[in-house]
Amino acid sequence: MERFAEIFSELPDPRAENALHDLRELLFIALLATLCGGTSCTDMALFARMKFYLLEPILKRMDCRATTRSAGCSACSIRRPSSDAFGCS
Repeated sequence: MERFAEIFSELPDPRAENALHDLRELLFIALLATLCGGTSCTDMALFARMKFYLLEPILKRMDCRATTRSAGCSACSIRRPSSDAFGCS
């Protein structure tokens, strides 16, 4: 898990500065939810809520900043950034 955090630590976060959840936390949850069959941000948010008791210790080890703030992610936290956030058009 530490390797995952290390790999994505330099990835710029295109969201607003007041984002509630660490980008690495969202990417990790999105990866796990997708591997478990999730296909939408709603599925990812549900996965985060249902599996928070399992995810919390892992996310703490990854040193994500918002793991204890809420019981998982909300669907509005996992929204698609604009394409220009990554320099695409």
